[in-house]
Amino acid sequence: MEAPDPSLLTKDLAPQPKEAYGFFFSEINQTTGQRLMDGISAASRDHYDRIHILFQSTGGTVGDGISLYNFIRNAPLEVFLYNTGTVCSVATIAYLGAPKRFVSQHATFMIHRSKPAAHTIPTYEGLKAAVKSLEMDDKRTEAILKRHLQMDDQDWSAFRQSDFWFSASEAVKNGMATDIGDFSAPRGVMVYTLC
Repeated sequence: MEAPDPSLLTKDLAPQPKEAYGFFFSEINQTTGQRLMDGISAASRDHYDRIHILFQSTGGTVGDGISLYNFIRNAPLEVFLYNTGTVCSVATIAYLGAPKRFVSQHATFMIHRSKPAAHTIPTYEGLKAAVKSLEMDDKRTEAILKRHLQMDDQDWSAFRQSDFWFSASEAVKNGMATDIGDFSAPRGVMVYTLC
């Protein structure tokens, strides 16, 4: 009788990553950003190797989106994000922080230039400050987008003029998403609310 292949014996014994599941379905601001960071930190503290997050957001505050981008990029565990519907505005920046970014077949993305906050003070000095703030926000968000996206000059020009939408397949092609895929937690697993 022939001895079994040793690699087959150890294949099933290889440790599987410990995985957590959650969803973020909210505007991005200081409160929701902190909750998402707390959830990722808790998963790391509980010795999870990877966290899968259903990520749905129409955007929010530029600074908070950039903060999430930096936090997710440097998280102490693997973060997989899933766009299952729409990710827009600064939420796309936060989304780009994950090394693995999935998009459902019928989901969409939208990017655009920075817009002034509703509470901008309508004085001459207030307007000057708002313009400077918008210019800074545009520079830093565009730098992050250009770091990840491969778009032609025509697409970049369209982005600078108005809201720029793209489909799931276009998102994979230009680098916004790493692959087409759906969020699917195993049966019986707890799915945590992260917003």
